[in-house]
Amino acid sequence: GREADGLRCKDAKRQRSDASIVKIYPLSGEGLRERVNLEERKIKRYEGRLFRVNNLQSFYVIADSAADPQSQDISKTNQPSPQPYPIGEGAKPTYSPYKKAAFTLAEVLITLGIIGVIAAMTIPNLISNYQNAKYIAQLKKSYSVLGQAIQFIQRDFGDVSSWTWKESGDYENFLNTYFKPYFSGSKIYSPSDWKTPMCYEQDIGFQTSSGTKYSYKWLDNGYISTPFTKSTASIRLKDGTCIGVIGGHYSTWERTLAVDTNGSAKGPNTAGKDLFFFQIDDNTKLIPYGFDWSYEDLASNKQHACNKNAENPGFTCAARVMKDGWQIKY
Repeated sequence: GREADGLRCKDAKRQRSDASIVKIYPLSGEGLRERVNLEERKIKRYEGRLFRVNNLQSFYVIADSAADPQSQDISKTNQPSPQPYPIGEGAKPTYSPYKKAAFTLAEVLITLGIIGVIAAMTIPNLISNYQNAKYIAQLKKSYSVLGQAIQFIQRDFGDVSSWTWKESGDYENFLNTYFKPYFSGSKIYSPSDWKTPMCYEQDIGFQTSSGTKYSYKWLDNGYISTPFTKSTASIRLKDGTCIGVIGGHYSTWERTLAVDTNGSAKGPNTAGKDLFFFQIDDNTKLIPYGFDWSYEDLASNKQHACNKNAENPGFTCAARVMKDGWQIKY
């Protein structure tokens, strides 16, 4: 290269043999000499403007400093610290020191679209898993609390065979006698003669085309006639759990309890989710309805099985949950 006083010369540069350092002279005869380290691929700018043309080794600098280009040590100048100007692989040429390579609008939209597709695929599963975990936690708590209460009742009143259950048919009195003393803060609800659900407080039920009020659904979203029998009475515990006594209206439902783990005032009010069924066996132990069924029957299309394709599905879901290791797999 060559220096030219007062001349504007585009080839005013000198390159060392190893091509690692290029000294670039200002286009005017006076000014600050700049250095460019090509190995680091960074351009150090002190004063003035920097222009890049053609390729990485062709730079033209207009500097405004009047320093002696032969003796000035740029590391000891009072100029502000240089700001690195990164040059990425594949970057398009630019003639502005402030313009940097960036994503295009199309690239941003494509990325957002991919994120949206992934979210649509995963978020529903995450929500479902969270809800199922909540249902399981509520079921475990209700099962434990009710089981302990039955043990106390047995201690004070003897085995279930001596309880005034099927014979009386008065399940409101039954709850007052055997259950209420062991649940502080509980409230008893009288049989509603098919008109209102268990633990009825307000009009929260589903409504059919005929205008009949229901409050619960089977696992396939089919409506359940609740209360389950004309004489069903219920008790609401302090934590909101609702327990209904189905009793002996049907022989298969003898000593059967319907347990709404979060109360009828909260959804989804669906068998197998927040509504489960239990029985008190001859040993006065609380067992899930269908506990003596095989797993194949529990997951089959058999009536009351825990399968959406069964008839009136969900009655035996507590038994299936326990056999599945306290997991909802239906």
